[in-house]
Amino acid sequence: MKILTFNLRHNNDHWEQRKPLCINLIEQYQPDIIGFQEVWMPIKQVHLIMDKVNGAPYHLHVSPKQAHHGTEGVAIASRYPTSGFETFNLPGGERVAQRVTVSVGGRPMVFANTHLHHRPFFNETERLPQMQALIQWLSPMTSPTILTGDMNAVPESETIQLAKSVFDSAYEQVRGKEPDYTYPAPIVGDKFDRGPVMIDYVFITRENLLATSGIVIGGEAHGDDPVLSASDHLGVLVNVDFRG
Repeated sequence: MKILTFNLRHNNDHWEQRKPLCINLIEQYQPDIIGFQEVWMPIKQVHLIMDKVNGAPYHLHVSPKQAHHGTEGVAIASRYPTSGFETFNLPGGERVAQRVTVSVGGRPMVFANTHLHHRPFFNETERLPQMQALIQWLSPMTSPTILTGDMNAVPESETIQLAKSVFDSAYEQVRGKEPDYTYPAPIVGDKFDRGPVMIDYVFITRENLLATSGIVIGGEAHGDDPVLSASDHLGVLVNVDFRG
């Protein structure tokens, strides 16, 4: 299974110029399941992208953020059949998580996706309770589980260390360490306030899933514009197999 986590940067930073780059990126790597973050709801952003991607169609599941933040959301795109889609409101009154059961060759697997809060930058007072609630929400699941997302937390943070007490980072499992960074991509230039940082992850249940490869994608600037990239984040793409 090819799994991708990718933050779309909603409709900011030259979206119309970035849109074909997003489509091309997905066509190039052909992920089986994608966890998207910063999806812009008013334009049905995920549908705009995935409807143009060549190949087998994707099942789409989109979840807006809570309350008045609902113009932005998260989304799951799966080429495998899906069932039992749910959205979960994380603590803090804004962010959400989503999960769906995916049938992979007749075997059930849970796929979850989220976008934890970006503030405050330098402590975990928002993100750690969100990760705690997310893990509790996923803990009753008995099937192999994958969790993707922009966690807005670096590997050494309490938030990510808590996640790694339950899951393995797929990229780290196969490569021996996390990527050097997943933010910023060229579109941001030098206008970032916390990077370069590693904040985008694919987590897998270690007892029944095994990562076999991992790469970071989307870091290339467009040939005609040295600062135009598909998003302000890089994507993390991993291959994952069932153990046994």
